[in-house]
Amino acid sequence: MSVWMRTFTKATLRKFWAKNASSKEPLNIWFRGTEDASWACFAAVKTTFNSVDQVGNKVVFNVGGNNYSLIAQINCEFAGVLIKWIGTHAEYNALTKKDIQNL
Repeated sequence: MSVWMRTFTKATLRKFWAKNASSKEPLNIWFRGTEDASWACFAAVKTTFNSVDQVGNKVVFNVGGNNYSLIAQINCEFAGVLIKWIGTHAEYNALTKKDIQNL
């Protein structure tokens, strides 16, 4: 039996796209792809989103043709995706690995 992922929370996405209108459609596409997924491990995440990296216990998604970055923590056992941070790709580039791990 497959368990579909639950993303926490779409309100985080709405808050970001309220300030960055061009991010609305790409973030909605990411959200739908996440909610339609059933991931057991990071390799399964890569089958849904080819442009994704793992940094410690966080997963970094490139969204909207690499215009935006979204950092999440994924718990495959409980089928949960917790959005920890969203920003432009330039803002992401300013983060260190330690910054990402501390989110």
